[in-house]
Amino acid sequence: MKKLLLTVVLSAALKISLACYSFGGQIEYSWVGGNTFEITATVYYHVTSPTLYSNYVPSSINVCVFDRITNTQGLYRQLNKKSVQKVIHSSSGCEVPRDSLYGCIAKAVYMDTVSLPNNSNGYYLSCGFMAIGFSSTPSFNFNSILYTEMPDPALHNSSPKFNIDPEYYLADKPATQTSLAVDTDGDSLVYYLTTPFVCDTFPSYFLKPTNGFALMKYNVGYSDSLPFGNSSTAPVIDINSGSLQIYPQTPGGFILSLVVEEWRNGIKIGEVHKELRNHVTYLPSVTGLVNLVGSTLFSQDTVVGIQSRWIDCNTGTQVGWGHTFTPTISGSYAVELRYGYYGACTDTSNCTYVVVAGTGINDQMLNANKLSVFPNPASEKINIDLGNRNIESVEIVNELGMVVHFANPSEISRKQIDVTAIAPGIYFVRVSGNNTIYSSRVVVK
Repeated sequence: MKKLLLTVVLSAALKISLACYSFGGQIEYSWVGGNTFEITATVYYHVTSPTLYSNYVPSSINVCVFDRITNTQGLYRQLNKKSVQKVIHSSSGCEVPRDSLYGCIAKAVYMDTVSLPNNSNGYYLSCGFMAIGFSSTPSFNFNSILYTEMPDPALHNSSPKFNIDPEYYLADKPATQTSLAVDTDGDSLVYYLTTPFVCDTFPSYFLKPTNGFALMKYNVGYSDSLPFGNSSTAPVIDINSGSLQIYPQTPGGFILSLVVEEWRNGIKIGEVHKELRNHVTYLPSVTGLVNLVGSTLFSQDTVVGIQSRWIDCNTGTQVGWGHTFTPTISGSYAVELRYGYYGACTDTSNCTYVVVAGTGINDQMLNANKLSVFPNPASEKINIDLGNRNIESVEIVNELGMVVHFANPSEISRKQIDVTAIAPGIYFVRVSGNNTIYSSRVVVK
């Protein structure tokens, strides 16, 4: 059987605004009848508006068809946008950003029908667009090429159809994607990873150079077989089933380029390239614990990837950012921890009552019978009075934030703490009750 390949190049000089840039995609085709084919180009865009995303996506892209061997142009056609929708990700966890902060990824589908004469050489179709660069590339953006080959129209063939979209992954968490593509003709499919095609300037992508399209340049440590970098485990793709196993271990944005080849009767008759720009997020462990030293609150969650936002528990309003917070007014405060991709997840600590000297609240009585500690100074025992609130735990903390005494159940029951074993100095009594932490300064002599 004579090997017939049709390669179609779909090219789109897309005008990308600050509100929208490209995230990859693929080109596919379906046989309609006779020599007529429906060409479908799927392009992903990052759009900053999660509600008006359709307005920012280009309304059309252009297609050129060339002879695969001679590079002779066959036709030029504009594909109009048929649909656009937000990509719904397989995960809804902390690796997926909130639309309100990040925007969304929009999936635009462009379609039109073309009539192609029989041609034993085949044709090629490619789509050029301005793409956004990620951690794996030295350039912030570049001219990317989507590429598809198809056999002689006389074969009445339809290309394989990809089933996957850009995804968000967690670092140090393996992930598997199956059934990457399907073929309605029942042809055998072969999968592998490759390097994306690029071009230096528009409109050079209309015609494939004699030596082929240029390949995207990777940063040091990255390649088509190591798209997540050499510090991550290399992806494994089953060439026959298309099952893709990845184990990214470094956070960032990465380009994954897939190829599915179409084989019939032992002969390759076409191929479809798909570019995916995937995000990997590091998810730190969170304790939600807060230390009180003097009148300063310290979040114990200080690792990279966690943002701390302080909240007034009485009003629910934001009062500060950072891992520490020193109130100017006595009251109850909590820290809201934001982590994951663009703060996709939050966790809030219990409220801690803070006494600020000189704000009209006696150190021995916090805000009208909230917490009373006496005698003060004390040399043997201190009494704890939290009104009608339950006392769950009592601890005494020195000025360095170190706990020097945990009250035992008997002390909590009696509401009386023995301080004879505590060295003289200034301390803070922290009492937990009703999901709130109260604090008062006490002097041990």
